[in-house]
Order: sequence, then structure tokens, then C-alpha cells
Amino acid sequence: MWRVWVDTVRRQGPPLPPGRRFVETGLTGPSGNHFLTGRFDLLIVGADESGQPAAHVFDWKTGDQALQRDEQSRTGAGMRRG
Repeated sequence: MWRVWVDTVRRQGPPLPPGRRFVETGLTGPSGNHFLTGRFDLLIVGADESGQPAAHVFDWKTGDQALQRDEQSRTGAGMRRG
């Protein structure tokens, strides 16, 4: 049982930063003459190490990877700006 607990804690990653938390939230912002909209698992708004305003975005990918790739292909979510 101890081994399972240690493995679970290791997989959790680093602690989350302090700040106001928004769970399953969307965000829209300007990019040139367009607006970009995103949906995130977790958005934490606070300050960085120097006290400057900062936002931390978490979008965990879970589930079937093949299904996610298919969904990105249909919606264009996998497209990169270049």
C-alpha cells in the first residue's frame, strides 16, 4: 500500500501556485484583428515570484489519445500559428 501511495504522490507533479482559481473556465483575448477563445481545466490568476501579475493555465490531457487527435483534426484545435 505504501508503494501505491508514493507512486501516486510522484505523479501529481509540483504544487499549484497561489492565486484565485477558476475551474473549467474559458478565456477570450485579442490577437491582431481576431479574438482567440480557449477553455481550460484550471486557470490561476495571481502574481509571479517578483510580484508581477501572472496567469497560470492548466489543461490536462487525459483519456484516449487517439480520440483526442481525431477531435483536434475535426475542430482545427491542433493547428499551430506559424
